[in-house]
Amino acid sequence: MDEAIGFLESELDRAVTGFGQAAPADNVVPIDTLRSQATLRERERRFRELLDALPAAVYTTDAAGRITYYNDAAAILWGYRPPLGSSEWCGSWKLFWPDGTPLPHDQCPMAVALKERAVRGLEAAAERPDGTHVPFIPYPTPIHDEKGKLIGAVNMLVDITDRKRAEDQQALLVRELHHRVKNTLATVQAIMGSTVTRSARSNSTTFCGANSMPSTTAAMSALC
Repeated sequence: MDEAIGFLESELDRAVTGFGQAAPADNVVPIDTLRSQATLRERERRFRELLDALPAAVYTTDAAGRITYYNDAAAILWGYRPPLGSSEWCGSWKLFWPDGTPLPHDQCPMAVALKERAVRGLEAAAERPDGTHVPFIPYPTPIHDEKGKLIGAVNMLVDITDRKRAEDQQALLVRELHHRVKNTLATVQAIMGSTVTRSARSNSTTFCGANSMPSTTAAMSALC
């Protein structure tokens, strides 16, 4: 890669030298500027290759919120490929809060990050054009230049479908366990109630038999 950059710089030097001989000096772009631009383009290319390789959904916007880039993982999460330069804030077809309340795009975490600050700890759900929902956690972060001016933002969307499915399964198991415990307690209470009733009846019969013995003895004495 370094050899390729060196070759590119040599070609730029040669082109600028020839251009400078054929044109007035005020029309010549300084070689340092061209080299800086070439280096910047190379760094941007490497950065995009890195983002393309990430398994997480990543996209960027300009300072106005217009989407300038997204990787394949983002397109998969959204369920389609929104047009660059015109789609704003987020590429999702529709957005919802976890409770199902609609989330306007201009109020989504990315919009908040561009207007105020980085957003953390929120969850949302994206609706695809086919109607399926994908729960995710966003990590929108503003980007500033060396002078502190806002130039855009980058956002990573972490798909939490598997986690939500596991949470739902756990909640189902807890509900099933609660139901079984409730039924078991009802059975135990019924058994205990039946036992107490039988015991009470037995004690009542014994007590009545004991009370009838003096009357029987008196009757026998009268006969004598």
